Amino acid sequence: MKQRVQLGAKHFEKLQIIKFAWRNNVTDLAFSNSAQIEEIDNGMKKYKDLLAANEKQGKWDQSKDEISS
Repeated sequence: MKQRVQLGAKHFEKLQIIKFAWRNNVTDLAFSNSAQIEEIDNGMKKYKDLLAANEKQGKWDQSKDEISS
């Protein structure tokens, strides 16, 4: 059986005051995290492109029909 805990008027009032005082100082963590993820994804695109180019170059280097000088 769950026991119900009542907050009480004084504690509720204190929470309301804290909420008002902190409202401009608390950052939106979900927005902050999504911005960081987007920044990392954009940075990773550069490396994915370099990896693809490197793999393509490796295939050219392994070609048997290659003329070397």
